[in-house]
Amino acid sequence: MLVPVFMLPLLTPDEQEALVRVGAAAFRNLVDATARLDRNRHAAVQLPARNADVDQRLTFSGTTVLKRATVEAVAAYHMAATEAPDVYCRTFHCLLTSVLYTLELPTAAHPYHYVAVRWLLLAPTLPWMKPRDVVVVEYMDAFVGRDGQRGWARCVHSIDHRCAPSLVATHGFVRGHFFQSGLTALHDHSTTMKAHMLLQCDQAHSFAARYTTKALCASLLRHFDTLNERLYVHFHVLPRKISVSASTWRTDDYASTARGDTSACLYCMQPFSILRRPTMCETCHQVLCKKCTRRITKSSKHRVCLTCYVRHEVDDSPPSFYHEPQLVDSPGWSEFVARRATAPADDRFVLSV
Repeated sequence: MLVPVFMLPLLTPDEQEALVRVGAAAFRNLVDATARLDRNRHAAVQLPARNADVDQRLTFSGTTVLKRATVEAVAAYHMAATEAPDVYCRTFHCLLTSVLYTLELPTAAHPYHYVAVRWLLLAPTLPWMKPRDVVVVEYMDAFVGRDGQRGWARCVHSIDHRCAPSLVATHGFVRGHFFQSGLTALHDHSTTMKAHMLLQCDQAHSFAARYTTKALCASLLRHFDTLNERLYVHFHVLPRKISVSASTWRTDDYASTARGDTSACLYCMQPFSILRRPTMCETCHQVLCKKCTRRITKSSKHRVCLTCYVRHEVDDSPPSFYHEPQLVDSPGWSEFVARRATAPADDRFVLSV
């Protein structure tokens, strides 16, 4: 599946400022709304839960705990995903994405600030469901909460723009809308953070439309609940030296030559079939069969290859990468972090009581 071709007219300075203002207003509303979420439940998914402040919209929310994490680590993980479409799709659980306009980039003073107009294609979660696409203003930034807590948030707010008309007639994508939705991570204790996700969608009129919207948001919230584990995997990447199988040891040269072949498992060399589905390792991103992968923990929702599993077992506690965001494998990110050391604190979003 390819990204549709969009005609992108040049934006005037007034249009750019207006889009940034729309994103900033949605960002502030998201931070205010997530501050009122119930903080005593782990991954509390409400399907659906009407928000009294919003009319004619379906509201879904989830809360999870991030252990041994920092604001810098959460921001680094999500900001690094904006540099490559495939990494972005894995991080934010979508099929395709395209940046239509980049409005603001990270700077030395605000290294965790990013604003863009983005097109997203969300995967269908039901057999009869058509893929949903959205055009949003994506706003990421750090902030200081009303209780003095530091945090970072990513907000998406749907817009109607001439650069991205509806694709239902040409591609079969049903246009959806998210309002003041996204992820907020707040620093709770020295080694603990709480992350909240709020999704606000159009109130569908038919039962089928409401059911598909509910299933789509439930899928996004289930992916959000694995954020702590994905942070662990992201900051626990070790150099790959050998591939370990139950009866086979393979070298780097073999793995590099066979990496492009996705018709068979790289470990057992058995061809993929209905009973032997391909599975991607969350650490090294090699395609293996499910039998040659393992879960990091019993409750884990992500699988890794046997080599990465052994490395996790040998060093089962993550090192202090959460306190070293400059170790993120992201071109240009180390430069942002180095300049951030001498930058003043970001206090543009100080919330009043």
